[in-house]
Amino acid sequence: MRLSSLGTLTAGLSVLLIVACTSSIPSRSLRLAPDPLLEVNRPMVGRRAILTRADLASVRKPISTLEAVRLLRPEFLYPSERAVGRTTSEMSLYVNDVYEGELWQLNSVPLYLIREITFLHPTEATARFGIRCRCSGGALSVRTLIREE
Repeated sequence: MRLSSLGTLTAGLSVLLIVACTSSIPSRSLRLAPDPLLEVNRPMVGRRAILTRADLASVRKPISTLEAVRLLRPEFLYPSERAVGRTTSEMSLYVNDVYEGELWQLNSVPLYLIREITFLHPTEATARFGIRCRCSGGALSVRTLIREE
């Protein structure tokens, strides 16, 4: 009988301790103002991972596609930080879901023909393009206005 009372007492104190600890957690969340100087360090989610036709049209002077990407989303040109532990981090270029090679080949796609450019993290790129994808650091997927079928 004594052992049962000790177990009940221990269980009761455990529940009381859990309730006391969880009720003392503040309910407000921390909100940080975005720092425009750290634009490259911001995570690429949602709209940030895509360069649209309108974004590309905002570039005033005539420049190459690679230079436009370098100006608007320089983080697109660096391997994903999610590629931790790998000795090499290759990035690939896909145009209309067809492998085109390395990122420098963006210059072969005229800026005025691009609908959008999307940065894909390594896992997203592998899921989309298959396990033979040379995208241990991620990939850029370019959609053009003229699709070759």
